[in-house]
Amino acid sequence: MLISIEDLKERYYTICSTLEYIRTKRHTDKYNFDAAHERRRKEQLNKLLSRTKAEEEEELYLMNELKRIENERKERERII
Repeated sequence: MLISIEDLKERYYTICSTLEYIRTKRHTDKYNFDAAHERRRKEQLNKLLSRTKAEEEEELYLMNELKRIENERKERERII
């Protein structure tokens, strides 16, 4: 049975949190870890790093278009 790094980290932080509670008799947010969030974060990072040159260029084009549209909107608001 293979256990992922995220599962190990989640178990580690759960144990740390339990030990902290036993020692101090209070709950803290000191030892929180969300394995599902970490998996999504890594998946998104892999997608970002595996983009093609064409996808990067398209993203840059879209970002420039967004800036242009926002500037036009601000200019119209300024005139009104």
